[in-house]
Amino acid sequence: MATATLAFSGFCLAQNSLNGRVCDSENFPLDFVAVRFLKQDSSFVKSTVTDSIGRYALNGIAEENGIICFSSVGFEPIAKSVSFSGSERLSVDVVMMEAAYALKEVVVVGQPIIRNEKGHLVAIPGIDQKRHSFGGYDLLNSLMIPGVTVDKESGEVSALFGNAALYINGIKASQREVKAIRAKDVVRVEYYDAPSGQYAGENAVVNFIVRETGGYAEVNGEQTIGYLDGTYNVASRISHKNTTFQIYGGYGLAEHDADRTDWTAAYHLAGDVIRQNTRTGNARVRNDKEYAQVDITNINKKRKLQASAFFNRDNAPFRRVTENIGYSNESGAGWQSKRRTETKSRGQKGNARLHGRFNFPGRHFFEVTMQGAYTKNNYSYFLKEEGIENELTQISNSSVEHRWDADITLAYGVTFKRGNSISVKFIDLFKDSRADYRGTNISRSSLWSNEELLFAQYVHPIGKRTRLMFQPGISALQYRQHGRDAIKLFAPRLNLRATTALTDRQFIMASCNIGNSFPNLASLSTAEQAVNALHIIRGNPDIDNTKLYQGLLVYAYNTGKLGIQVMAQYQYNHRLPVSCFSAEEDRIVESWRTDENSHYLNTNLSFTYRPLQALNLQISGGYNRYSYRGYQNVKAESWEGKFNGTYYFGNFSANILMSTPQVMMGVDLAKVTTPWKYGLSVSYAISHWRFEAGMENLFTKKADYRFTSFNPVYKYDNTLISRTASRHGFIKAAYTFDFGKSIKKEDMKPVENKLENALIKAR
Repeated sequence: MATATLAFSGFCLAQNSLNGRVCDSENFPLDFVAVRFLKQDSSFVKSTVTDSIGRYALNGIAEENGIICFSSVGFEPIAKSVSFSGSERLSVDVVMMEAAYALKEVVVVGQPIIRNEKGHLVAIPGIDQKRHSFGGYDLLNSLMIPGVTVDKESGEVSALFGNAALYINGIKASQREVKAIRAKDVVRVEYYDAPSGQYAGENAVVNFIVRETGGYAEVNGEQTIGYLDGTYNVASRISHKNTTFQIYGGYGLAEHDADRTDWTAAYHLAGDVIRQNTRTGNARVRNDKEYAQVDITNINKKRKLQASAFFNRDNAPFRRVTENIGYSNESGAGWQSKRRTETKSRGQKGNARLHGRFNFPGRHFFEVTMQGAYTKNNYSYFLKEEGIENELTQISNSSVEHRWDADITLAYGVTFKRGNSISVKFIDLFKDSRADYRGTNISRSSLWSNEELLFAQYVHPIGKRTRLMFQPGISALQYRQHGRDAIKLFAPRLNLRATTALTDRQFIMASCNIGNSFPNLASLSTAEQAVNALHIIRGNPDIDNTKLYQGLLVYAYNTGKLGIQVMAQYQYNHRLPVSCFSAEEDRIVESWRTDENSHYLNTNLSFTYRPLQALNLQISGGYNRYSYRGYQNVKAESWEGKFNGTYYFGNFSANILMSTPQVMMGVDLAKVTTPWKYGLSVSYAISHWRFEAGMENLFTKKADYRFTSFNPVYKYDNTLISRTASRHGFIKAAYTFDFGKSIKKEDMKPVENKLENALIKAR
């Protein structure tokens, strides 16, 4: 009986709990703050750390009185006496003040990448990685997370079954916003290879946790050596209490030799075969960009609000190409001609976005994102071809598109006491595109579409190491072309995923997905565009939606020095829209059709090794196989490898990048072989300045891409020589002036992406 009484008494005493929020003097939540509960004699009882929003919880406290202590590097420690006095639950919120005297260049040596108890990876940037990084993409590349590949120029982050979604402080971010991240402000980077909760529905997620306190102003730029290509930017941020204002903008200009081709093609027309050999003579291209963006963010204990507005202008005033062409037919007759083409494009886009996240008692959250955009795209194409007998062919096309986009995303989630959770997300994407085409074929194309996606996700933990995820959903698409009836498409979706931590260092994930993909606006257009006298492009308004079936298996291993990820994935696409060619009288018509099925197999092995704190190495490689069956039976396969190495020494760092050629195949059913890519750069950082200089493809005078297609009526073999992928150098420089709290800025650079449009273009 005494034993039972003591057990019952201990159970009652263990019901006390402490919780609360920790923030800094600017009310910014502090994560990874150590929280300890001590007895009154200072003996240890329990401890924890705060999460990403500064929350902590200590449960199962048997003592009625004690001391709660808070400590974090760079802040004054805090100790408070607490007394439950009959209450079983207390809430203690604290504000931590920055230490009056901070140690400079203190390096905390620990495991840089860990997988936490919630199942995702957490990468902690080191001082050298922050100091030598120009923006978010540079920093992510320096972290070398196993299985994550970063293309710093294009702004693409590849992970698992495609590109990873990018977030900043839990808000979905554009490429430009990630490029503009100040590396010094990044507290950590979270990588979710099994997204859940607010990230439900994403393939993989990279979330930058960035401090938004303090103020700064910066000027930075990058200039290519070898041809004209430069970008120049300004940025500024200021924080006052709970509100942060950020504004940045930039200008970019590029003018250089356009891609040159050595092209062999065969047109199988009715009753004859025309063979064409094309070599590029003179080729020149120019492009300039401007952008500006303003963000306002307000945070308090219960919610986070953000409003953004940006403007982007993308102008390509000319792309002039002169080609020498030789023709021959089945009868053996041959003739020569000279062709000149010129294209122009211009786009302006304005966008506004509102985001709100609201946290409610009981671990509930609600999130809403709304954005609207207007885009105007202009495009013109001119061709003049003159034969040796003064035969003249001229084609002139122009088009203008007005486009409106409106998106809304609603999300709700709740986490229960046992760790299981439910999330529901609704996404609505509205697009309205109206284009006028003038030239050889005068027409008008209008298309509105509304795509909706609704799904629910349930996550169920089994013990402390295993989590099961079940995510059913449905997607719907409604669209209507100019002069045609509206079309409605519905498709179910399902995602099943299981993750387990074999040990603290080992992780396994298996998933399978059933989804769909709807056709893009350009392929649905009823308009047509002439490429040359033998080739036109025409849209197909009757394209069906594609069914997707995916399977994925991942094994990961992480220690302080070594990170490994082994991945195998397979995808089957049913009724995939692919380019098709048909002969109509004396010309070839290019369009789209959906009686093609595709298989894609990818295996990858990624090693990250840190033999020294100053030396970081990453090696990855794998096997890819593309196979298409149906309208045309084709395949492509290759082995590929990549290397990334960085060494830090004082104020300097050196980086080496290398990737082997790859063989790929897309929906145009053309086999593409890429060249070798390699580069070396050295950076120097001191005080408010940062410099970087490097060379890429130093020993490659002509970087060749090869495109091969074996369509029954239109075959071609094209070698493309890219000036931008051939040897060149670059220099970068950034100067940051800090005010308010002393937090330095690294870099931002506008992403070289085109404005999305639905115009059919001659290629």
